[in-house]
Amino acid sequence: MFARVLVANRGEIAVRVIRAIHELGAEAVAVYSTADRDALHVRLADRAVCIGPPSASDSYLRVSNVIAAAETTGCEAVHPGYGFLSENPAFVRACDENDLVFVGPDADVMERMGDKARAKAEMRAAGVPLVPGTDGGATLAEVRTAAAIRTSARDAPPSVPGTSGTPAAFISALARALSPIRSITSASGPTKTRSLSSHARTNEGFSERKP
Repeated sequence: MFARVLVANRGEIAVRVIRAIHELGAEAVAVYSTADRDALHVRLADRAVCIGPPSASDSYLRVSNVIAAAETTGCEAVHPGYGFLSENPAFVRACDENDLVFVGPDADVMERMGDKARAKAEMRAAGVPLVPGTDGGATLAEVRTAAAIRTSARDAPPSVPGTSGTPAAFISALARALSPIRSITSASGPTKTRSLSSHARTNEGFSERKP
């Protein structure tokens, strides 16, 4: 069991990890940027070290600063929380090189699982059931082609009995179906059309009310 652990994160993530460390009877060291000096995780920790300015790239993501904070406070381990450096193999190696235990997978596992195609290949080799899909990385052109095919299939009109199912065949079948209606409209003459139009305007704005 560790006596002192540095929490390389901020906010609610760090708060939860710090509380868990305290429940295990160990001390927790917080890191913070100048913008977070009054944050809850800083107040809850047994010690706190400022690791840089507000920008995360200059503080929470700066590996050398986090390692220095852990060393100067006598920490034995580093808990990354999630996000920030939690999936950075270089950070894991930096911890190893400075005799700090990284609470998480080792760098090799992190790199292998971080590559989705490689991870899938290794899981298949281990006999783990997989969801059907591509076996490797797809190029941008392949992704675009697949997306275009899916979009075409989704937007294509439904097939009509007696047609080939293509858009042109669908339009042709629709025209044949509408032909009798056009004939009736032509035979009724313009008076009938005006009468229907007038009726529509008279009832405009009203809807059927059902009890």
